[in-house]
This record gives sequence, C-alpha cells and structure tokens, in this order.
Amino acid sequence: MKGHEKSGNPPWSRRPLFRKGQKLLAEELNVLTELHTTRLRHALLGLAGPGVVYGYNIETDSDCRCKVRDGCIEVECGYAFDYCGRILHWLGGRVCIDDLAGRKPDRAGKYTLWVHYAEHRELIDENCDKESGSPWIQEGVVFSLTPDCKGYCEKCQDTCDRCITENEYICGRLGADDDVPVPPAKDLKMLCKCCGELCAVGCSDWQYDPRGIPLACVVVREVFDDRKDCDNTYEFEPAEPSICKHRPYVYRNPLLYELLNNCHRDLPRVENVSFRRFLSSTWEEPVPWEAFAVEVVRGFEIEFTKPIKISTLHRSSVFLTALVGEHESHFLDVLRFPIEDMEFPGATGGFSKRVVLTFPDIWLRRQVQDPKSRFETGAIIELTIRGAMLRDQCECLLNAVPLPKQSRGEEKEPEKYPKPDRESKPDDRRKLPVCDEEPCELREPAMPGDDFVVSFCVAPKPQSRDKDNNVPMPGARTYETN
Repeated sequence: MKGHEKSGNPPWSRRPLFRKGQKLLAEELNVLTELHTTRLRHALLGLAGPGVVYGYNIETDSDCRCKVRDGCIEVECGYAFDYCGRILHWLGGRVCIDDLAGRKPDRAGKYTLWVHYAEHRELIDENCDKESGSPWIQEGVVFSLTPDCKGYCEKCQDTCDRCITENEYICGRLGADDDVPVPPAKDLKMLCKCCGELCAVGCSDWQYDPRGIPLACVVVREVFDDRKDCDNTYEFEPAEPSICKHRPYVYRNPLLYELLNNCHRDLPRVENVSFRRFLSSTWEEPVPWEAFAVEVVRGFEIEFTKPIKISTLHRSSVFLTALVGEHESHFLDVLRFPIEDMEFPGATGGFSKRVVLTFPDIWLRRQVQDPKSRFETGAIIELTIRGAMLRDQCECLLNAVPLPKQSRGEEKEPEKYPKPDRESKPDDRRKLPVCDEEPCELREPAMPGDDFVVSFCVAPKPQSRDKDNNVPMPGARTYETN
C-alpha cells in the first residue's frame, strides 16, 4: 500500500556494491574495512569468548622468580581476545612501570598484571596532498597494574536446585529465555554493544581500552634513590609470579566445555562413610580387629551429597564384600556380607541422604564374637555402590568420583592408622609455589553410572577366648535427623 512504512526487517549492516568502471570512494572503503573488522570481532567473541589463547608467560630464573632488569620484567609472546572480541597480540618484550597505562603503583605489594587493546591513529591533515597516501591505524597492546590479586574461577552456574536439561541450559546461557534459571553469558552481551571509548596512555598518542584481560599476580617494590630530588619510584620485585589461577582462558568453545563438565547437572556423590578413617590402612598397617568389629556391630553408614531414591537403595546396588583366606588352596574367597536391613535416617518423601547397613545377630555372633570365624586370617573389605542403579530427585545417576578432600578449616579426625614412613626420593621436577590464597575449586571428573568402590585391610581376628576380645551385641540405635 502506498505510504506504508516497512519496519519489520531493519538492516544490521550496510556495504557498497561496486560496478565496473566505478571510482572508489574513501567512505566506501572505510565501511568495508570496518564491516569485516566488526564481523571478525563478533565471530571471535561469540565462538571463542574472551581470554588467553596462548602465551603471555613471564620470564623467570632457576628459582622461579621474575627476571628483573632495570626494574622491568620480560613478558613473552602472547595471543588473547578481549571482552570485545579484539585480538591482543604481543610479540614479547620488556614491561616497565613507566610504560604502564592507567594509574601507576603508589605502594609496595601484590598487583594484578593486565593486558589491554591499544591503538594509535595518525593525524589527518586536510591540507596535505591527497595522493601522498592514507593515514594508518596501528593496533597493539599495553599493560597495567591494579592493587591486590584475585583468582579467576570458572564455576558452574547455579541452577537453583532445579532439574535442568541440556536444551534449557543452552537456551539460558545463550540468552534466549529469561524463564530458565541459568544466567546468560556476560561476555555475549558485547555482541549488541559498542566497545566503548578509548583512554589516553599517559602523555603519548596511544589510546587503550581500560577493560582488559588479567594475566598474572606480580609483586612491586619501592625504590629509594637519594641521588634524585623527586618522589620515590617503584619497580617490579624478583618474586615468583602466580599466573594460572589469575587469568581466563579460551576453551574453544566455552559452552561445550561447560556441558562436558556437567555444569547443567548437579550429580549426587558419596559425601562420607562411617569408616572413612579405615581407608588409610595398608598391608603393613591394617585396621585393628577390635576397631573393625565395633564398626560392624554398629552398622556401616553411607552419606550422599543429595537425597537418593530409597527404592534404588537395595542389596544389589549397595553391598559389602570380604576377601578372606582359604586354608586348603590358599586362594582368597570372595564373600558378601549378609545385609539384614537398610535403615534410612532422616528420610522424607521416599528419598534419603543416609543409609545404614546392618547385619543379622546370628552372623555377628558367629563371625565377630566366636573365637573361630572367617576373619581369622584377616581380610580386605570392599564397599561397592552401583552408580547405574541409583537415582536422585532429578533421575540423575550417581557420580562415582572418589570421596572429596577435607576443606581448609575442617576439623580432621586424628590419624589412627597412618601410612608407614617411606624414605623421600629426590625430585628434580619444578618446585610448585605454595598457595597463600584459597584456590579455585577444581571441577571433579564426572563418572555418572560407574561403580563407587572403597576398600581397607583388616588385621586377623585374635584367637583368644578372653572376654576382652568379645564385642557386645548391638543394642538400640539412635540417629540424628536432617
């Protein structure tokens, strides 16, 4: 219809269409250059994301400390993408305090070293000869320091304890649905925004983007020079740099990396077992029989990180096995513990985070109390949990990774069965630095559906008839509820 304005398909780019014999205009060539530059930037940001692709290592000496020459450090060749998708290519060279962009250090201590996109535009003189050539734009990088050091951690997104599918996770991370409780990736928002204004680098003609990529944690020291009538200056200190935990990396593609690490699923794991202190036992230092007997009478308890469907916890999915000596052939017999009952303290709605394995009184009497039993030669005890049989509230399988390590500050139970001391052997590998900050929690390898197995060694059952060797039969049990 005449006079109707079409607004349903607004253009997002515009490029010239050349004809034979046409004269090229400066505006047309600049539009083409800017178009290809922008599309490359968007492609790198959308597919790779911001971070270090390679290098940007800091040269160190044999003691793993920064090589400092005239107060400067050497930063090796590096390649990275910034938050805007621009390429940060550095061929390597010295980095000095006076060359830094932004605010200079004003105190000694730890600083985060950053790399930024920078460019230099030649001035245009309208009175110059038009045939003398075009002004150039030089692209490069500059470095800066900010006080203190913070680790860069790539943690899985919080899904608010909801059952998230792969499709919902992808939809949320790519910003396609606000109803999905998964936040969109922050770096992708720059695909719809401008990169921002550049700032001057000191008194030079170079300009840089203040938002850069963190590279490392370095140390700056104060320099006192009585020969100069000026304020005190600062330089890099030859201290060991901390690099890996302070920078983001390009994973090609970050979204696939998150999915491979099961970021969209919080798989249940085994949190603890009541006999955890036994797991440090060895052939040379087995668990004393008396300690093992008390644990058997009390019952073996298993705790999960998330509630498990009780109907999936049965004698085929959770069981104990004893490997004991056979007198005639000297083989090891594989015997399964006769589980009489499974108790679920604190269970609600058909799900429980805890399960206790108990055994028949007659079996306890004959194998634990009586002087003669199959444990008289010692045993290897194995707990097996069939991860493929267990289901949590989201119908996820058990993640059969090993028991988690104790976190800092957690009270550790005294080591009752320590491993025997062994002579330390010389190690010619590079000495790792001692972390003075809480490290980023590493992602555990996902093993959904595998068998979770732990084992320990038990000393032979004493053959004495003394009352001290008899373990009392179990009485009433009480458990704490969640």
